[in-house]
Amino acid sequence: MAAILLAAAACGVHRSPPTIALSYPAYARAYATVAEALVRPGGDRPRLLVDTVDIQESAESMVAWAQRVGLLPEVVGVVGPSGSRLALATAPVYNAAEIPQVVPVATAHQLALAGPWTFPMAPDDSVEGAFLADYIGRAVGARRVILFYENDEFGQSLRGSLLKEFLRHGITVLAQIGVFPNSDFEPLLDAALVEGRPDALVMATRATEAGAIANLAASRLPGVPVVAADGALVPDRLVQLAGTGLANLRAVAFWVPDTTDPRQREFIAETRRVTGHDPDADRAMIQDGIALLTTATDEVGTDRTAIRAWLRSLGQERPAFRGITGLISFAPGRAHALHMVRIAADGRIVPEPIR
Repeated sequence: MAAILLAAAACGVHRSPPTIALSYPAYARAYATVAEALVRPGGDRPRLLVDTVDIQESAESMVAWAQRVGLLPEVVGVVGPSGSRLALATAPVYNAAEIPQVVPVATAHQLALAGPWTFPMAPDDSVEGAFLADYIGRAVGARRVILFYENDEFGQSLRGSLLKEFLRHGITVLAQIGVFPNSDFEPLLDAALVEGRPDALVMATRATEAGAIANLAASRLPGVPVVAADGALVPDRLVQLAGTGLANLRAVAFWVPDTTDPRQREFIAETRRVTGHDPDADRAMIQDGIALLTTATDEVGTDRTAIRAWLRSLGQERPAFRGITGLISFAPGRAHALHMVRIAADGRIVPEPIR
């Protein structure tokens, strides 16, 4: 069953603090501990509801969690899940229960059609695909690429966007290879190379696949860039798997830490204290998702319909929300800041200048 991890601070007589559900069973305790220190410090903090039973992020367990959350009238909103597959699987449950669902980093464009209670924060795959194709064509100067894509909602959706954008940029796709985390990458890469030598390898995959293929490419295609989508940006995993190919690997990031910003410095320091690691874009956007729902309850109360309207108004009737990852709105045609980064041998994220 579900359990409340954080209790609100009691300061005099107040209405009960709002309850926000975190749809991240594997890491929710760490996210909640960081949020406790940074959201409304010294005041009434929201209660953060986490799943203390299921720790595997499968579609079945996450849908079951969503169904349990849907029965709790005190929940004012949900943050997560991040993966496109899990976000699409749970969105119908949250929409049926009329609970605002803020989705930090899932990129499948289908989320925009999931229902009026679902709010994707990240740029969708059409925006990311355009950014990647422009970088590959303009900055890398590639005209022939091999595309590896994850065989799930994330990879297949991004693949569609990339193919369209490559056509627009005059980039030839020599081969398209669907992969899973347990794929045998060596014969897959060898089979793709039969079609010719590429100017770049493109990875619409997660870190396991991107790291393993970058490692293989270092010997088979020395010097050929490996350009990965945001799903691959797990620095520790890439350092572990990419070997000497790490130097040729670049990835999309939704957020690059700015240590000149006092709020970001505080967030980075607190994340290091709790987890022992620097925060990545996922953690930063989850923190912003919690802050979004907390601010909504400050301004319009705990009525879910009012919170939905508040979220929808950002960047339109209301100014965009200023989060640690930048300005956040849900207005049509909203702008997104995307970055290209590389990973240093010690796991640090280093911004890559885009000419």
